[in-house]
This record gives sequence, C-alpha cells and structure tokens, in this order.
Amino acid sequence: PASNCQEAVSYGTTLLIKRVGHKSSIALVALNRPRVKNAFNDEEYTDLVNLLSAVQNEKSLNAIVLTGSGDYFSSGADLSSMAFDDETSIIDAPSGRFMMALLAFPKVFVAAVNGPAVGIG
Repeated sequence: PASNCQEAVSYGTTLLIKRVGHKSSIALVALNRPRVKNAFNDEEYTDLVNLLSAVQNEKSLNAIVLTGSGDYFSSGADLSSMAFDDETSIIDAPSGRFMMALLAFPKVFVAAVNGPAVGIG
C-alpha cells in the first residue's frame, strides 16, 4: 500500500510537523530553530509539552519521531533565553515539564539524531 505523506506544518513557533507512514500514523517532528543549531529554549519545551498533550489520545497516531532542522539535532540548552529562578523547582520549569510529559507519553517516541546532539539535546 502507498504511504500517505503530508506537507510539514508549523506547530507553535519552534516545531515543524509532518504526518508520514501508512495511514499517516507517524508524526515527524522537527526542532525548527536552525539559526541557533536547534538549541532548546523555554518556548520550544512548551511547544513540545503542548504537542505531546494534544496527540497522546489520538488513535490514528502510533509514534513520534523527533529530529532537527539543518545540520544539528540540537546544540543543547539556549542559555541566552532561559529564565533562571531559584524559586522554581526543576520539575516546574519548562524543561522539567517536558521531561515529565515525555516520561508519561503513552506512544513510541524516537529521536532521529541527524547531527550533533549536545547537552540536553
């Protein structure tokens, strides 16, 4: 059977998503900040958390494949844009919320590392 492939669409401001595979059952998600080598910032963590929440109960989706745009998977944390707050626990920070959402995600989640992956990347 022919696989179904859609055009990539933006999700939030930091991700590109394309449904691929048989019956579009796989979401190919690209970190889309190539100018900063896909460095993770709070906005990207929030976009990923929102995406995982939005698709976790979608019956037609079997898996997410995360990759990077450009020549890096990720250069790690974007320290220039992260807010550091001694009052916020790591679990409540955007990066902590992403890690908890990823641990609880009920579907297959795979990283297709397409270049250097540094630090949290």
